[in-house]
Amino acid sequence: MQLNMSTEISRTIFGAPDSDFIRMRDKKSKTMRMGIMGADCEFPEYHQCIVDPKQTFYYGFQYDTMHEDYGELDYKQYSHKGIHISKYTRDQIESGKVKYIVVWKWFDNNVWKKLEKDVTVGYEICGMVDAAEALKQFDEKTHRFPYPLKSTLDQFA
Repeated sequence: MQLNMSTEISRTIFGAPDSDFIRMRDKKSKTMRMGIMGADCEFPEYHQCIVDPKQTFYYGFQYDTMHEDYGELDYKQYSHKGIHISKYTRDQIESGKVKYIVVWKWFDNNVWKKLEKDVTVGYEICGMVDAAEALKQFDEKTHRFPYPLKSTLDQFA
């Protein structure tokens, strides 16, 4: 039985989008439901691959980065309502393609501002959760799981 199903990291990182990210963001924004805002939310995973030598950016859709120690990671933005995951992401978790979900938020009270080339922004890596455990606590109505995950000890509280 695993009691600690999430790893608290809570570290703030600052970085500036480069021209490659802005070009990728602009292209992706045309096909994303959330447009430019959704595409800007790809910055933390992109930037982590620059600052963390153990991560490699994945240009496909199944997951976001490949980590040497943890495997395939999918980055999701924090929300007090819970972490939203789509049907597609659920399918990737169920098929074993996504091992962990990295939860992050924008530094300035999790408020998005359009990213600009060479303008520094901050984001916080809140923690990492086992993707299979997140699915066990997934709410079908809201398409979200709680963060942090509820411990197996919570049932006795």
